[in-house]
Amino acid sequence: MANIGVYRAVGSSAPDTGRYQHSACHSAEIVEKGTILGLCGNRNCPNKGANWVLQEMAETVAVKE
Repeated sequence: MANIGVYRAVGSSAPDTGRYQHSACHSAEIVEKGTILGLCGNRNCPNKGANWVLQEMAETVAVKE
């Protein structure tokens, strides 16, 4: 089941591999399933602890190796 659009808190694990967008500043990161979602790395982010949202599943995103 796809979790696209579902908000995940910092410190929780990513339910799927894909592109996650930060809800406070809209920066994006590619995260693998099971990885703990960390604080936003954007130094201009107004709320580094805001939620992450899965925007795109791994089938359409190139995962870094």
